[in-house]
Amino acid sequence: MAYDTEELISTTVTALEEHGKDGVLKLGELTTHVGAALGKQPSSQTLKNHIKKHLDGPDDDLVAIHINGYYSLPDVDFEDWRSKNTTTSRQAIPQEVKMRLWAASAGHCQFRGCYKPLAQSAITTLAGNFSQIAHIVAASPDGPRGRPDSSEELSTQFSNLMLLCYDCHHLIDTKEETYTVTMLEQMKQERESFIHRVIQAHEDLETNILILSAPIQHQRTHILREHVVTAVAPHIPREIVQLDLNDDLQENDPSYWDTGRRQLNRRLARQIELLDGHLSVFALAPIPLCVYLGRLLGNKRVVQLYQNNRNVEENRWHWEPTVECREGEIDFTLEDEATDTNHIAIAFSISQEIDEEALDRWRQTQDAHLYRMLTDEKSSTWLRHRGQMDLFRAKYNELLTLLEHQHGKEYHLHILGPVSAPIAVEIGRQLPPKVAPTLHLYDRIDGEFQHAFSIAHDERLG
Repeated sequence: MAYDTEELISTTVTALEEHGKDGVLKLGELTTHVGAALGKQPSSQTLKNHIKKHLDGPDDDLVAIHINGYYSLPDVDFEDWRSKNTTTSRQAIPQEVKMRLWAASAGHCQFRGCYKPLAQSAITTLAGNFSQIAHIVAASPDGPRGRPDSSEELSTQFSNLMLLCYDCHHLIDTKEETYTVTMLEQMKQERESFIHRVIQAHEDLETNILILSAPIQHQRTHILREHVVTAVAPHIPREIVQLDLNDDLQENDPSYWDTGRRQLNRRLARQIELLDGHLSVFALAPIPLCVYLGRLLGNKRVVQLYQNNRNVEENRWHWEPTVECREGEIDFTLEDEATDTNHIAIAFSISQEIDEEALDRWRQTQDAHLYRMLTDEKSSTWLRHRGQMDLFRAKYNELLTLLEHQHGKEYHLHILGPVSAPIAVEIGRQLPPKVAPTLHLYDRIDGEFQHAFSIAHDERLG
């Protein structure tokens, strides 16, 4: 229903004069009196918007707006009126409501995608209360998402309160157009339901998260924290370790690989103690660095690898739930057997076909037995399901067992061809920790397989 601003303002002034206490009314009361005079009831928000429109106009102001949803005639000394007629203190939230909030959130921020623990400092890890209690509907009508008719009533109710960290509290109250009442209610309900399910599950759902990012083909890479936190659900993030090498590596630098290898080893060694237990790994980096990360992690810990699905905008790190995994969709073959050499090359054609001309040129420089590992679908989107990672792991370990049986424990293994980041990590991770072959890693640059670096069989973290 449309309302005329001039008519609403005139009726508002009359209501303040006739019904206001010394010319002052709260918005809800004011709306009721204005509706009675007009014979049609505007909403409080409608009246509020028209009064603001009037105040923004060129005419003299006939109404004044004050804090906490009070409106008055322009000549009222509101501060004096307020000191005589109101109390400035907000209703205290009962202790039992605070305790219920902590229990329902398990002491973690309830903002979607943020699991920050609120009982210890994120910097010093010292114990303390680092939470903030946020109102979904503001405690006062003029606050973020405030409602003149219900703010005061809802201000201490559990259903209207969220436990947040400082950053998330600041975000929702400065972006109230984005973080609406409905959205925040959904976040609260989602997190409380999630916590309830976790408690009911009788299993340890904590995971540590390791993120590796490094430039690929002169392009910086970045993995969003909120994406990985969402991807690991229903696991609960405990520690998040980010190994960001973007600022350390310049691709034209002759020491590029030495620097990347040294920085990756040093940073991981410094934080590996934080990663005890289940580990979720996300990587966007050149293949040699991903293989090296897997070699450093080893195969003794429980690791879940994640694939970046570039064909979707949201949830791009989620594994698809319904992809059919077929026995035989990945296999290996011996293509060329060399003589009198303990060098073996594995040419991978998984995420795409290997560059055969580049492979032929490499073979002219290196006498090696050549094995091929390939999928029946050559596509950058082949790896979409955890089951396909399991198929690769089983077939790759089968090949490693065969190589050890035929060539002993001390041989040289050359890794060639395009693979996705989680496959690359697994290539390094599945090598035996004490009797692994010497590993030679390559990157395809300017159409050639160029040697990046080698990893000795006894190289360790630190």
